[in-house]
Amino acid sequence: MTKGKITGLAATLLVLASASAFAQTPAPAAMPSAAAVQTAPAPAPKLGKVALQTRQKSCTKEWDADKKAGKTQGVTYKAFVQKCVHEGV
Repeated sequence: MTKGKITGLAATLLVLASASAFAQTPAPAAMPSAAAVQTAPAPAPKLGKVALQTRQKSCTKEWDADKKAGKTQGVTYKAFVQKCVHEGV
């Protein structure tokens, strides 16, 4: 009879262990619907970047005018624009 009690006790422990294992398993997370997923709009360009591009265009026009007038004095386009943009010449 002791063997029967041990077998019954082992079966009861097995059932309880299985039940507690299922109780501790987290539920799977729900996937958001396609309507709920939104993409962020592209960020607007920074004011500094726009100002730099505007200044570069202005310096290029100034270079073209100086080159036509022969006032470049051996300075390259790249060097002129770099100095013009950064120093505001």
